[in-house]
Amino acid sequence: MPFLAGAARAQGAASNLTFEGGESFTVPFELVDNRIFVGVWIEGKGPFRFLLDTGGYGGISVETAKRIGAKLGSEAEARGAGEGVVKAWETVFKEMRIGNGRTGLVLKDLEFHAFDFSDTRHVFGSETFDGFIGLPVFSQAVVRVDYGKRLLTFTKPSSFSYAGKVKPVEFELERFLPIVRGEVDGVPSRLGLDTGDRSAFTLKGPFIEEHRLRERYAPKFEAVTGWGIGGPIRSQVVRLPVLKFAGFEFRETLTRLSLQRSGAFTANDTAGNVGAAVLKRFAVTFDYPRRRLYFERESQDDRPDPYDRAGLWLSGSADGHAFEVFDVVAHGPADEAGLKVGDRVVAVDGKDVESLKLIATRDGLKDARRKSVRLRVQTGTATHEVVLKLRDLV
Repeated sequence: MPFLAGAARAQGAASNLTFEGGESFTVPFELVDNRIFVGVWIEGKGPFRFLLDTGGYGGISVETAKRIGAKLGSEAEARGAGEGVVKAWETVFKEMRIGNGRTGLVLKDLEFHAFDFSDTRHVFGSETFDGFIGLPVFSQAVVRVDYGKRLLTFTKPSSFSYAGKVKPVEFELERFLPIVRGEVDGVPSRLGLDTGDRSAFTLKGPFIEEHRLRERYAPKFEAVTGWGIGGPIRSQVVRLPVLKFAGFEFRETLTRLSLQRSGAFTANDTAGNVGAAVLKRFAVTFDYPRRRLYFERESQDDRPDPYDRAGLWLSGSADGHAFEVFDVVAHGPADEAGLKVGDRVVAVDGKDVESLKLIATRDGLKDARRKSVRLRVQTGTATHEVVLKLRDLV
């Protein structure tokens, strides 16, 4: 996932997974910023808020690990979609559980890493983020993600038999990520499927350069478009004429052309990653043991994905009392209104930021029905109000 893409270095083999109380169960999940969050119990404590991520192995925040009483071992360096490096520490959990009280799955002797997630305020603001779990679950259970109903179904592989109407899509598994065959505007491509990626589609640097896509699509701006282990993700943003995979065709898909100089998006293993803004149109069944995927179309809404119309990236402030301007698009609405990196936004349309959610505020800036937004801004010790005249940037 871009937020935790590839989650650093390789980790230990998947732990032993068992089902308790039955061979299949279903639990609800929250969809936050297009990401799947589910309750997890560790060493009998919880629930903790974990992201279910096909783009990683697993990790827990240092703060949550300490609350559990986990022992932190050797220090390591972690790399992801950001250009920097963060610290991580080895740890082992005797038991991790996902379930609904009566039935569930249990991971035993799980080798994990504890990460410094102190910069998640740039992604989630005040939202709780305890960790993420990927390969240890997907490799040992068949997982159905019903985005429309917000339900996860976990089934013991030996008991699973697909009863739907769609044909299976074969995939390869590379490290953590399922890879399918597809086309990027007519070019045969290998595409990663990342449930932890909030965006629609991201193309990696080597593929972009090989096919001269910057010249072809002539992007009009660059911006911070996300966050990963190691820091922000800078991209140019365009609309891809045609994206194909799994027998489906998508037009005018919002697409990031990565500008990263290091990290996961500089690899030449795939053309890029399909993210949750596309995947959430389906109920997707991930059958890793058989290397099969099932895509059941739920949403027939083929309208192009909306993009930020303000031209800025808002983060949560370190003190939690404001939104912080982290990036401003040159010549965009925020730039034209005089906003600067480091400015603190303390109110939006007359509402104090402390009563607002960062992600909902960002989403509101994508709304084509909204013509303007009024911000109360602190620059140094001075406070003033600005009005951003919103417009489509892509």
